[in-house]
Amino acid sequence: MTYFTSLSPSLRYALTGLLFIAALSVLFLCIYKYISRRNFKAVAPQLALLFALIIALSYFTAASEGAGIAYEIRLPFALLPLVSALCFIYSAFGIARERRKNRQTPSQASIKQALDNLNSGVCFSDGAGRIILINRTMERLFSSVIGSRPQLLSELEAALKGSENGVTEIQGSPSLYRFADGSVWSIESLVLKENELEGFVQTSAHNITEIITANELIAEENKRLAETIEKMQLMLERLADRIREEETLKLKTQIHNDIGTSLIEITKIIEGRADGDMDRQLDALQQAVSYFSNNYLANETQANLEATALKLKEMGVLLEISGAELLGVEALSLACAAAEECAKNAINHAGGDKVFLKISKGKGSAVLEFTNNGIPPRGIIKEGGGLSAIRRRIEDAGGRMEVFSAPEFRLRIELLTEDKND
Repeated sequence: MTYFTSLSPSLRYALTGLLFIAALSVLFLCIYKYISRRNFKAVAPQLALLFALIIALSYFTAASEGAGIAYEIRLPFALLPLVSALCFIYSAFGIARERRKNRQTPSQASIKQALDNLNSGVCFSDGAGRIILINRTMERLFSSVIGSRPQLLSELEAALKGSENGVTEIQGSPSLYRFADGSVWSIESLVLKENELEGFVQTSAHNITEIITANELIAEENKRLAETIEKMQLMLERLADRIREEETLKLKTQIHNDIGTSLIEITKIIEGRADGDMDRQLDALQQAVSYFSNNYLANETQANLEATALKLKEMGVLLEISGAELLGVEALSLACAAAEECAKNAINHAGGDKVFLKISKGKGSAVLEFTNNGIPPRGIIKEGGGLSAIRRRIEDAGGRMEVFSAPEFRLRIELLTEDKND
């Protein structure tokens, strides 16, 4: 076995130099690890290894010169290249592992860069009010107000309270401020209570200009919409009054013409200047006068229902009505339309030939119930175009409509009447 002391001087110096380079690699690992962690305990193992290498290097240096007790040590020369190689590998892996850990662990620079990339402003101040960390957005926001980089939290608070700086607080929102450039920011301060951060204050600023602008536009649109709706309601009221006036005028004109014509004919007959039927003229006069009584309404309702019944009879359906005297003129057209639709459904879907209409008086309303003698529905009735149209007309008139499928088809209509005390 060849020992270190038996090698030539030049070879001993070369191996000693290799060990010296290995010691330098361990020293570089110690420095790099300390810079990364700032903790002596973290580099204690590497320092111990470096100390051992320095002692070994001093012994082998003395042995290579053939002096001292180191010359008496008989060690295989292959031990030096092996130890040097292990030190190189250990240092390389240690540095690589430390670099990988640094990339995975956020540093102060990476934290500051991440904060600067935020669209929101953030700053942290200590218990004395000194700003210890502020991102670019917050710095730019308040630098435009106070003219310099803020150093104290009190500077931010003073900038928000001073109207001469062009910053105004939005009424009703204590944390919203409008700046001179028109932007709106939500600025709040929060005292941190975590163990390591107790006493520090976090101040954040969020740009909500788009939200405020959108809300203002919506408020304006709602105001205009409310004004439009109010105008439409006024127009509808005026239109209803006008229609009512036109109908009243038309009725008055008809009454005036009928009474005048009848009186003229009766006068001529009495004076013998015309040949006519006195009874017919008296009937015409009585009919004209009946406009002022409830008899006309009853007669008109009866005539329209009879016309509807005759129309349904031509379709092959018999309409049987009970309580027709309770139906007013306003509900007449709806009742006739509903009767025609029920007759069509009885023929097409139930195979019936009779429709029954029962009219009763409710509290401030007239109740119409339609049934037929057809086959009961097998399932739930789905409203088609006809029933849907009837429902719209009824609901527009302030009424209510219900369709029942079991135990038989039944259409129930409730219409409001002018008499609320019934």
